[in-house]
Amino acid sequence: MKRNIDDFDGMKDFIISIITVLAWVLIGTIVIIGYFTIETKGEGIILSYISTIFTAISSLGIAATIGVYFWQKKAEDNKQHDINKKLLPYIIKKSESIINIISSIYRHIGEIETNASVYIHNDKLALYCLSENNGNINEVINLKCNEHDDFINNNKIMIDYNIYLFIIEYESCYSRALKEIYEFVNIWNNYDDYVLEYGDVANSKEDLINELKSALVSYEIHITKQRNLLQQKKHLH
Repeated sequence: MKRNIDDFDGMKDFIISIITVLAWVLIGTIVIIGYFTIETKGEGIILSYISTIFTAISSLGIAATIGVYFWQKKAEDNKQHDINKKLLPYIIKKSESIINIISSIYRHIGEIETNASVYIHNDKLALYCLSENNGNINEVINLKCNEHDDFINNNKIMIDYNIYLFIIEYESCYSRALKEIYEFVNIWNNYDDYVLEYGDVANSKEDLINELKSALVSYEIHITKQRNLLQQKKHLH
């Protein structure tokens, strides 16, 4: 049965109450025993009982502090678990959307030929090519991925540190992938100027395609690996 965080606060108050009652019972017992002891053994022994009283109070105070600490930690751990459980599915979905975008670009870029028309408009990558080998290519890939962004960004500061790092990593990979794609499209559409600038060290269009594919697959592998680790973490809890 799922436990509410308020249950732990109530339990903490209950522990403090029990310890307080025990403290007063102990003090009362010591005072009574001390009174009858003084009657039989003299007033000198009162110092020993005063010392005992303060030692007992100190011990109970330490025990109460330790008890409250562990219950508070338990409550915080349970609260953190609930936050992670709530956010993790959305974070995984967002990472999978990025993986799908990168994978789609990798697949279609590998099919175009040197006469292909490639451009980006309104955050969409368009590929057009009349190909004898692969058939006509007419693909439009949406580069924008803002799925669940508002929800994730508003709550990511509260999640587990390792999950937060994963968000930073997939956002970084996604940003770098987009940068590679934009640079590729820019060079592709200004290829003559590119060759004129770099001369003999300029890459062929085939090499440009292969370089982009290599970069994209590395980002895809990295995000997929981290996502799988998070999914394992999700199933372990």
